Order: sequence, then structure tokens, then C-alpha cells
Amino acid sequence: MTNKPVVSVIASAIYTQYWLNFHAALLATNKTSFEIIFVGNTRPDFELPEGFHYIYSELDVVACIEIAYRHSIGDFILGVADDTRFSPGYIDSLYKWHKRLRSKKVVVGSRGANTPPKSPLIPPPDYEIPPDQLTYNDGNWAILKREMSPIMYYSPLISREAWEDVGGLEKRFIAIKWAIDMQLRFYEKGYLPFVAFDTYTWEVRFSDKRGRLCKRKGKRKTVSGDGQLLNKMWIEDNEVQPARRTSGVQKFPKELK
Repeated sequence: MTNKPVVSVIASAIYTQYWLNFHAALLATNKTSFEIIFVGNTRPDFELPEGFHYIYSELDVVACIEIAYRHSIGDFILGVADDTRFSPGYIDSLYKWHKRLRSKKVVVGSRGANTPPKSPLIPPPDYEIPPDQLTYNDGNWAILKREMSPIMYYSPLISREAWEDVGGLEKRFIAIKWAIDMQLRFYEKGYLPFVAFDTYTWEVRFSDKRGRLCKRKGKRKTVSGDGQLLNKMWIEDNEVQPARRTSGVQKFPKELK
């Protein structure tokens, strides 16, 4: 990965025990070049592979993601967390759909899937959820699960141009809800929220969830304000006209069928 990567994978990250498998899984199943930039206050005690960068920061989660973005050089941004895993070929698939849709005003994301209950905490690079365990209900990409709700995809691949077009991260957020806010701003700007149903992502389960969003703060003392902020911005202050989800089947443009 000596040349400029196509995709920059960025995250606020503190769980170093998952990092090498995170990288290995993406590298083993994707041909699209990528770099990884993790920012947080937990230094790894091992050498990072080529194209995998770490920046130390004591700031909160969203600020760490902003730091990662400012150091990224890819044409596309994939905002993630270090406790998530992806279906094989995840980056390739999302990048493929960007090229096939041929539009600057598109954002391509995936479904969210539940982790099988007996899955290991650290999946090997070839780990995946069997397709027969995935149902439509696993794709909870509609916020609040209401029919009159915008489509909310998981871990979207966003062009750098689109990221800048909507103003990037809303820096008033602390740890969560920032991705939903960005997706709603894509709606405002007329972007197409495209769900690539051949891809999915899931969260690695922990036996102890305490402090996983802001490790230095212990328990989640600073997170509840993000929900209040999102409600203030999008429910109280705006009359959002969301896209109607008429069915669980995505309508593909004729030329892509």
C-alpha cells in the first residue's frame, strides 16, 4: 500500500486487542486499497502493519474521528469503530456500487446484522455470518423502525467530496449520533442513500460494556447529551420530510438490474 489509498478507514479506537484482526480481515477479503487511521488514548504494544496508523489523543470520540479524518488521504471515507466487523469484500462491494451508480450525490452503506450468539470475541479473518442466519429483520436500517422514517444504513462509504459538501462532522456531538446526523444532512442535500444488501456489519460483543465509548471517563457519563442534541436539531427545530420505506425490497435503477 505504498501508493495513495482509495479508502480511508477512520475511527475513535481504544480496544487494541482487536486491531490486528480488524486489519487482517479487511486485507484478506478486499482488493481496493485502503489505509486505517485509529485515534484514541490506548497505545498499542505491538507494531502496526503497513498502512495502519495510530494517533494518540485524550479527546472525546467525535473529536478523535475528526482528527483521523484530517490525517486521511483516501478519496473515500469509511467511518467505523474498532469493535465492528464486516462481511467479506465489504470495501470492494461498497466501492463497486459507487462506481456503478455514477453519481456524486450517492452514499452507499450496508445492513446491520446480529452477531451469532456463539461467535468468538475475536473473529478470524475468514469469519462471517452464514447467510441463512440473516433475515430482513437483521437490517435495522430504518431509524426508530417507523414506516415514515429515513433509510439509515450502517457504516457507509462516503466520498471525500460528499463529506465536505455536508460540512463534515457536527462537532457538538460527543460520542454517538454523529453518523445519524450526517445521514440526515445527506438527505437535506438530495443524496441517494443506497443500501448494498450484499454487505453487512456487526458489533463484536463484550462481556463488560462499561466505558467502551469513552474509556478514560469510565461509565458513559457524557453520552446522553448526544441524543438530546440530535432531537433538538432534527425534531424540535426542523420539519424533516423523510423518505417513505414502502417495503423491504430495495428498488434498483433499471440499468443496474
